Amino acid sequence: MRYLSPTYYFTFVLLTFIVACGDPLEEVIICRAEPLITETSTQEEDIKVLSDLYNEITSTINTYSCTNGMNWTFTVIGYKACGGPKAYIALPKELKNESFLTKIACYTSLDEIYSNKYDLSSTCDITKQPTSVSCENGKPILVYS
Repeated sequence: MRYLSPTYYFTFVLLTFIVACGDPLEEVIICRAEPLITETSTQEEDIKVLSDLYNEITSTINTYSCTNGMNWTFTVIGYKACGGPKAYIALPKELKNESFLTKIACYTSLDEIYSNKYDLSSTCDITKQPTSVSCENGKPILVYS
């Protein structure tokens, strides 16, 4: 069996990220994921890229007060090294637009690149999908039935 070099594999994953997120220049600006996780970036730099993007996503969501769960939805965020979504995140339906969902998708793609770059492992359980969102003290709560 022929194995691919780490450089080839990393390039493949990066290209997959670019294809998944569309035009790389346009989407990187939308995601503000510069600098991207690269073959030469350090783990500390990569963690900062992920952390900054995650904080940007959650900060935007946190500007909305949850008063009616019917006005909220959820989506996957992050990537488990074993495959599949790391978690679900509640967001107001007002933010369920291409630009914001692209930002979340880019975070998830970068999380996958990070997991592959550092050969991370995770539990292989399936992350349970919520069924709805409720509100408590102005904050969204994911509901699992």
